[in-house]
Amino acid sequence: MSFEKNNRFRGELLRQWREMRSVDIAVLARQVNMSVAQLQQLESDELAPGERPLFYSETIKANAAKKVATTLGADLKELFAVSPGEQASGKELMHMQVLDDLAALLEKQKQARHAAQGRHFWRSRLLWSVLALCVAGALVWHFQNVLSTRVHGWFLAARQAASPEMAPAPSVSEPPSSDASLVPNEPLATVAQDSKLSLADALCRHQVLGDPLKASSPSKAGNMVYIMAEADASVCVQDAAGKKFAVDIKAQESRSFYGAAPWTVHVDKSSSVHLFFQGQRLRWPEGEQNSMTLQEVKGAY
Repeated sequence: MSFEKNNRFRGELLRQWREMRSVDIAVLARQVNMSVAQLQQLESDELAPGERPLFYSETIKANAAKKVATTLGADLKELFAVSPGEQASGKELMHMQVLDDLAALLEKQKQARHAAQGRHFWRSRLLWSVLALCVAGALVWHFQNVLSTRVHGWFLAARQAASPEMAPAPSVSEPPSSDASLVPNEPLATVAQDSKLSLADALCRHQVLGDPLKASSPSKAGNMVYIMAEADASVCVQDAAGKKFAVDIKAQESRSFYGAAPWTVHVDKSSSVHLFFQGQRLRWPEGEQNSMTLQEVKGAY
């Protein structure tokens, strides 16, 4: 098994290599653009009870371990080496998994045969039920329109009979259209209430202030922005072509947005989301800034 395809690594080696080179963990964290807590998780093979993982996939965690080992000048093959006992155990688990998958497949085939016996009957009943609902809905809509027209005619006739000289009410001019251009960064609740927009749509109208963010160690092209929410968040993402994505993301959910760089990203609370661009997590600047431009770092990816 080659270490390029194996996500399991020996975290204690990272700590040993760092201590042998007398490198402080905070200094190493700045060199590899990670937090001290992330390095501590890499150097520990198991999470403490109640500890939350700081890497959203094992592949990203393994890539982070490779980056730390390369910075320390260590051997990646030794980092991802697997003992003979673990290899044998892995083969036994693989065989057991194959048998379990085969048993599950046979059970699914059995269930499919039983389901196919009554599928035609239930499909016919569903079709007739949908057709009956459509006909009933059409009849209700037709009678509502007829009844509404007649009631309106009776009401006008009664008003004309009661006040023959009543002049027609003046027409009400339509309100002027609102400017859809960017507005100053007002409170989101006020903008959404005034324009009857959702919070995510209101974010798209904000201006972007400050310098653009760039990946310090990009590993892929900038045609995608990945956002993971720790708490409920409203997000507006716009690419260079003007394509906008205004979404509300629930806690522990994630979304990927595809388009052309540079990007503009607006969030209601920067502390509630994790932002990933060009294969790297980017950190929001300090302060209350909730809008940011993502500038692509060109390269051969």
